[in-house]
Amino acid sequence: MRAVAYSADGKMLATGGEDATTRLWDAETGKQLSVLHGHTGFVTAIAFSANGRLLVTASEDVRPWSGTWPM
Repeated sequence: MRAVAYSADGKMLATGGEDATTRLWDAETGKQLSVLHGHTGFVTAIAFSANGRLLVTASEDVRPWSGTWPM
């Protein structure tokens, strides 16, 4: 794991790793909610917007994600 971030409400956790994916987790149960694919390198940074509806991840590029996971 290279990066981690909690949503502002504390309900979701996002992790980024060496496999170029971002994984979203239910912070209370630990259940994986979604896997986001699209980077070509390690995910090195993750940030949620204040309302939790937008996620930005960085690798060799930057990707915004919106509405691609269960809410």
